[in-house]
Amino acid sequence: MGLAGCSEPEPPLKVGTYPWPGFATLNYAKASGMTDPRHLTLMEFGSAREAMAAFRSGVVDAAGMTLDEALTLTNGKHDFRIVMVFDFSAGADVLLARPSITTLRDLRGKRVGVEAGAEGDYILRRILEIARLQLEDIQVIDLPLDRHLEAYRKKEVDAVITFDPVRIQILSTGARELFSTRSIASEIMDVLVAREEAIKTRPRAISELVNAHFEAVERIRAQPGTAAQEVAPRFGPPGEVLEAWRLIEFQGRIANQRLLSGGGILPVMERVHAVVFRTRLQGRKLDAASLVDDRFVRSAQP
Repeated sequence: MGLAGCSEPEPPLKVGTYPWPGFATLNYAKASGMTDPRHLTLMEFGSAREAMAAFRSGVVDAAGMTLDEALTLTNGKHDFRIVMVFDFSAGADVLLARPSITTLRDLRGKRVGVEAGAEGDYILRRILEIARLQLEDIQVIDLPLDRHLEAYRKKEVDAVITFDPVRIQILSTGARELFSTRSIASEIMDVLVAREEAIKTRPRAISELVNAHFEAVERIRAQPGTAAQEVAPRFGPPGEVLEAWRLIEFQGRIANQRLLSGGGILPVMERVHAVVFRTRLQGRKLDAASLVDDRFVRSAQP
């Protein structure tokens, strides 16, 4: 009788992120008590590659990543859904180069650092399109985020595709900004993906996570300085955090309902998918709608 009605407590939903300022809403939510540690565990990785590997292997149940990173997960059987949009990058992702490199065409023959298998790959493809260069025209150096600054300082690369807080650090060395996501802002969005199993078995935890992001966005807009102080341990000095946030368009509840429930995300997914799989599509089309689950943003509390 002592065992009747007893059960093991449900483990917390594990959520993976990397140090992109758009994911700081989750750190702020955690620091401010908007989330319950019994329901949610924030697992912080050093790079997009590490976070994606953790999601693929099942170490985490949900993860923040760019839309193009999420779509690479569809190259085979997928068991996840996009359940929320964090933000759009409106200049926070950049190509920084030596001062002597003044145009994108000058990248010919140069060493370009980029994190392979992550968003940098997509931005590099778009840069080459704009510059009318081929991949063979440059030397690609695979660099995880935590090596971008060191590689640039040691002159292991002539240019690097990076984002804040590393963007600010490399710019301080005198680097030149040749390209930013202002040019392709509608294509660079960060999303929350969740496993189908987690959606089925722990919907309340995902709802808590989504609502925490929306509440954090409202607080950041109302008191950005206070929020920047809270996330500084993860994202750097508050002044740098605020500068990074000025180049990010956070997406709140209404925007998410427009994107996910209203279908605004679907044409963006199709366009990004065409770029990501350009050489591998072989006539295969993306069923974008099947990858989106809007139940959590649709039911989010105002």
